[in-house]
Amino acid sequence: RVTSLAQIAISTHFPTSILDEQSFQIGEDVEDIFSYGPGGLHPVVLGNTFNQRYTVVHKLGSGGIATVWLVWDQVDHRYFALKIMRVDQLELSKEVQVHQYLARLNIDLEENFICPLYDNFLHQGPNGTHFGFVLPLAGDCVSEYINRSFPYTKDQKIEQARHYGRQLAHAVAVLHSVGIAHGGKPPFS
Repeated sequence: RVTSLAQIAISTHFPTSILDEQSFQIGEDVEDIFSYGPGGLHPVVLGNTFNQRYTVVHKLGSGGIATVWLVWDQVDHRYFALKIMRVDQLELSKEVQVHQYLARLNIDLEENFICPLYDNFLHQGPNGTHFGFVLPLAGDCVSEYINRSFPYTKDQKIEQARHYGRQLAHAVAVLHSVGIAHGGKPPFS
């Protein structure tokens, strides 16, 4: 039985019973094993606890510079996404600086469709020191969500995609209005 993230997120306690009942399929989102050497990704095992409060429940995904995990916050008793960066990204990443800059501007990030940073920390692992970013649990990939929507018609799915597109355009406009642009020099450097 596979449980959706929405079903998991409504749980009010650490989901040990959910873990026992679930089966997760390995898909195409499996990173290269050679990414787990010195300077690379941090090896994570379900049940690991980070920053003395975030317990790993399930893998959400991976990319070229990080892995992302569903974690249970033992302090606030809720789920978050934990992004663990590659060691070689420690000096390159501007992500924490961008989030801290946005926090100083007193912008309601969620109102403007921008994912706020809940917490961040450094973690020493066997491959070096990693950035850990704790973010709200956002849910499924938008395109997958739209494709799974049933019994919506094709026109309704298109309108739903436009709705998310408008939210994205709004978020990008807000970021640009405060000097943040992908690939550009941030205003705080």
